[in-house]
Amino acid sequence: MKEAYPSVPYIGLGDGAADNWTYLKPMTDHQTLDFYHASEYVGKAAAVMFKGAKKKAEREAWLESQLHQLKHKQGAAGRLLSLLEESISTTILKNAQDATTMLATITYFENQKERMKYSQSVARNWPIGSGVTEAACKTLIKHRLCKSGSRWKNDGALSVLSIRGLRLTPGRWQEFWRNIDQYGCPTLPA
Repeated sequence: MKEAYPSVPYIGLGDGAADNWTYLKPMTDHQTLDFYHASEYVGKAAAVMFKGAKKKAEREAWLESQLHQLKHKQGAAGRLLSLLEESISTTILKNAQDATTMLATITYFENQKERMKYSQSVARNWPIGSGVTEAACKTLIKHRLCKSGSRWKNDGALSVLSIRGLRLTPGRWQEFWRNIDQYGCPTLPA
């Protein structure tokens, strides 16, 4: 694909696990942390910082503002990290779980902030979430290959998934048959 489309940027999306980036880095031009995963951490920190039913409106407003900035403002991840670090000293942490949550969020942002350049990705119309890919894996692959009693070898699974991909992608099934009509079907080796 890279030979056919050398100028197309290759984006790697992941959830923050170190193995993702080790795998994706040599194959992609840009790596982006899945926005949903980042927002989960911000949500957990907000729940600690604005604890209780009385602060629900304040918590929701803060969370919405921070996520909007994270998605649309350059440098927002660094600013949010500073805010989280500052808040850990000013927020009354009621228990060890609150401290663990805040420290986990800070560590996550420290480790991932270089992959949180969402405003640049949004401006370029690049993906910032892996939900579409995850849903495709579930719909295209898992639903077909994990049927009760199914056992697959690589060649058989690849063939079935190739056909399934053609069938589930609008217009591709018809395009496939037009190509068969036009060029014929080569004989497969036995």
